[in-house]
Amino acid sequence: MSYEYISDAVSDMFNLFRDIWKDEYDNPLPVEVPGMDFDTADLTPVEVWARWRCDHSAEQGQASLAGGNGKRKWQRDGLISIELNTPPNSGVTQAYELAEVVLKAYQGKRTAGDAWFRNVRVVESSPQENSGVWYKIYVFAEFTYEQIS
Repeated sequence: MSYEYISDAVSDMFNLFRDIWKDEYDNPLPVEVPGMDFDTADLTPVEVWARWRCDHSAEQGQASLAGGNGKRKWQRDGLISIELNTPPNSGVTQAYELAEVVLKAYQGKRTAGDAWFRNVRVVESSPQENSGVWYKIYVFAEFTYEQIS
């Protein structure tokens, strides 16, 4: 399978995260997604929240010549990044627990439109990043899918 629109692929990739996030927690934690209103000033330092991003790489390649319908396949690659924010002192253990949940969303998974993920990993933030209100830990997943246009 493949996607006709990039927005459909991004939506499917986000839904993998959203679905497992909802399955794991009775009261899903707040998630910041580009294009949606979200203000961290409304959160207290004891709350946990996540930031989800999808970034396509600058280099995109043609994957096939045009068929009889005049449409071609284009390979789309990029990186999903999820920043997990927990309270600074007791939140380190909680951050790793949340990262494990997010790993399950992407590790070895494919979307309905056949976006697939590789190099799914947890990356600890630097001490400078953790000097603020929240302890941060990241989960990254590289993705690939085909778009037909």
